[in-house]
Amino acid sequence: MNGLFSCCVLRGLCVVLLTAIGLSNSAGARESRIVFTADRHAQATAAREAGEFVRFAQAALGTRLDFSEDSMRSVEDLAGALHADLRRQRADATEIAPLVTMIGSYLGEVLRRNHGGEWGWLAINGRQVPGFRAARSGALFAPVETAKRRVHHGATGSLWRAYQVNARR
Repeated sequence: MNGLFSCCVLRGLCVVLLTAIGLSNSAGARESRIVFTADRHAQATAAREAGEFVRFAQAALGTRLDFSEDSMRSVEDLAGALHADLRRQRADATEIAPLVTMIGSYLGEVLRRNHGGEWGWLAINGRQVPGFRAARSGALFAPVETAKRRVHHGATGSLWRAYQVNARR
């Protein structure tokens, strides 16, 4: 946004993004209050969970992840397979919740390592979720919530698409 957009436009874009990923209340989305607080502990937790995901993917699936943009295609495929397993009732949502959190952490870490940014907490209407703020634009993103949406609701929440959109910010 590089000084070209006012704070109001940025806030409006955040509300649109957060509404799209289900973090904003559906009624009166424009009235949503979104606050980001950087947090080193959240950063360390996300980095640790992303690392655990890399080890899991290698050990359990034989998939090598290296925090590159290209690796997000493999992560998208894995999220799609998890979604299919949930639909076929071969996986339980509660049992895969830690894996989904690791996937979201990996998504955010790929963004951070390749494009800059910081982890923290997004407070939206009293609800706190792990959040990410882009270094260049200050745009806000909720990678873990995006991973949850992808796994639970299917391809409408494509992780690859979410990565591409947020990498441009």
